[in-house]
Amino acid sequence: MLNSSRPIYQTPAWDRAFSVVLLVITFIVAMTGSFFALVSIMGSAVCGPNECDTNIMNVGLFIAGFLPWPVFLAAIAFTITAIIRRRRGVWVSLAGLIFVLTTGAVGIGLIVSQTLNAHH
Repeated sequence: MLNSSRPIYQTPAWDRAFSVVLLVITFIVAMTGSFFALVSIMGSAVCGPNECDTNIMNVGLFIAGFLPWPVFLAAIAFTITAIIRRRRGVWVSLAGLIFVLTTGAVGIGLIVSQTLNAHH
């Protein structure tokens, strides 16, 4: 039968709205994390010769400064895909936010740990 009486399921409006809010927060967190990664890498100025492991600092800069952006873009794509497929997109947005927060914290932690080693 072409004309089915079964109602078409749509994602609730609150799910779509909350997904957008979470994606905006994820964008702000990614920008803030990238900024702090770039600023904290300047802490290498306190490093004397052979006091800081610059390889670890570079890995921290990559993790905190650049990795959140592909994660953010993937979160947008997967959230839109979930909503189009009539699934809850809020969980995808939330997972993206958590991953961006984690990458920022780990990356900045790596950078700061090396600059703190230079003071001891």
